[in-house]
Amino acid sequence: MSYSPGQSYYKQFLVNGPGNLPFNAWLMPKAVLVRNGIDDLTAKTYVSYSSLGRYSVSGIIPSNYHNNDNVNLFIYYHPKEQGDPTNLYKDILIDLGQLVKPVIFATKDS
Repeated sequence: MSYSPGQSYYKQFLVNGPGNLPFNAWLMPKAVLVRNGIDDLTAKTYVSYSSLGRYSVSGIIPSNYHNNDNVNLFIYYHPKEQGDPTNLYKDILIDLGQLVKPVIFATKDS
């Protein structure tokens, strides 16, 4: 699917734990919209829990983005309890693709 500036998005993702099995993250995963390789900390992203290891992320691509901008979602989470010395962030990259100009349909009045 191609997205345009100002358009909403919704994506699902799976968090894997030991043995590559679905696993709930220790804390709610965080998401950052990335525009042309640069984190956009002003863009709002919303992460929701669905079921064991399953989450969704949604938001609106800012209207000040331009056609041909490359947009990704960078999601990061803790797979283990805090205080565990091996507790490193894991990450997931979701490619929303290159933005396209919105198509506007004109209708002829009768």
